[in-house]
Amino acid sequence: RDVLGSRGLGDVYKRQERLKAAANLLKTTSLPIVEIMQEVGYENITYFYKIFKEKFKITPSIYRNHNLR
Repeated sequence: RDVLGSRGLGDVYKRQERLKAAANLLKTTSLPIVEIMQEVGYENITYFYKIFKEKFKITPSIYRNHNLR
């Protein structure tokens, strides 16, 4: 049985890379969150917020507000 459940290491890595890319875009652009989400490969905003919050412990909008340059 796979320790990671139905996700392989490749899927976990891809998700982490997509979330890092989204975080970078949130910090460095003023693109709307929906556009950033789509740019990094997500289509469901509810799911995107959920996994972003799991990784960073805050929502994308709060992340952006705390990281404005």
